[in-house]
Amino acid sequence: GKVSLEAVRGMLGAIDETTLVRVLDAVVGRDAARALALADEMNEHSLSFAQALRDLAGLLHRIALAQQVAAVNEDDVDAAEVKRLAGAMAPDEVQLYYQIALHGRNDRHLAPDEYAGFTMTLLRMIAFAPIAATAAPAPRAAPLTAAAPPRATVPAPARSARPKRRS
Repeated sequence: GKVSLEAVRGMLGAIDETTLVRVLDAVVGRDAARALALADEMNEHSLSFAQALRDLAGLLHRIALAQQVAAVNEDDVDAAEVKRLAGAMAPDEVQLYYQIALHGRNDRHLAPDEYAGFTMTLLRMIAFAPIAATAAPAPRAAPLTAAAPPRATVPAPARSARPKRRS
């Protein structure tokens, strides 16, 4: 047959760059249903979720570099997407997602299967995403103040009724 990049990727369970960009777009958009649908699509193609977490961490690393030092390899197929995501995400958000991707990758052996480990990592990214600076802060409950404990009044010691000694 004919050897193609897509056929080799499929055989190896490798993920193309556009899939991870779509996954990250869903996470950034806080669209859990879309992120899970993409994970289902990856599962149907028997893509490696372990490799997906490695590649997702790599993509986030490239986005952080683009944000901090404007370092984007223009030869990369997804250089334009890296620049777009670097502009669309706050640096603290990129760092948080990177940490979560690394933890998800390291903890995947604890998950029931790779799919569960991958999807829980994506859901964790969405659940712990920083609140946008433009969003109104959540109302805070009034601080709890404890009433001072009641003071027990202790009667003064009674003076002895002994007569005074005379010298």
